[in-house]
Amino acid sequence: MPYSNALASCNAAINMTGNNMVDFGFIQMALTSVSDILPWCGPDRAIYRNFITCAVNAYRACGTASIKKLVAEADEFAEAFDYICNGMNDLDTSCVNVRQIMTCTEGKLNSKNFTSPPQRNATYEMLRPFYCGYVNYLEECIMLDTTLRNCTPKVRTKEIYVAALSEIKPDECGAMSVVYTSLLLAVSLLLNYIL
Repeated sequence: MPYSNALASCNAAINMTGNNMVDFGFIQMALTSVSDILPWCGPDRAIYRNFITCAVNAYRACGTASIKKLVAEADEFAEAFDYICNGMNDLDTSCVNVRQIMTCTEGKLNSKNFTSPPQRNATYEMLRPFYCGYVNYLEECIMLDTTLRNCTPKVRTKEIYVAALSEIKPDECGAMSVVYTSLLLAVSLLLNYIL
C-alpha cells in the first residue's frame, strides 16, 4: 500500500482528514519540540500512541533499505511519546527552543560543507555519514543550549527531552550518546516544504 493510502488510514483512526492529516514529519517535529505532542497525552493518549505506531510503520514500509536503517522502529517512537507523556508534569516546554538548537546544528553542519542532505534514494554509504555525522552536531548544540541546561523550576526538562530523543536514535549511528538522526529526515522534509 502506498504511503499516502497507509497514512490516510492511520489518520482516519484519529478523525484527521484532508488538510488536517498528520504525517511522519509532524510526529518527528512534535516529539522534538515537545509542546506540540503534549495535547496528545490526554484522555485519548492510547489512540494517539497507536496512530504514531501506524504512521511510522507506513513511512518505514515505503522507504529504501538505507532509510529504514536510519529511522527508528515504530515502537521506539511510541516509547518516546510515552516518556514525554509520563514526564509532562516535570516539563517546561518554554525551555526547549528547537529553532535555536536547529540553527546551531545547521551552522556546524554547513561549516563542514554539508549544505543539504543526500537524496532519499542515495546509497547507504552516502546517507549514513551525513545523518550520523549530524547527530554529533545536534548533540553538541543540545548540550550547549543554556536555556535548556538552566531550565527552572522544572529542572527535569532537559533530562526528559534528551531521554525521549534517545528512544528514537537509530542503532545504525552507533553508541553516540543520546540524540538521533531521525529528526534530520523530518527537518529535510520540512525545509523542502517551506522552500
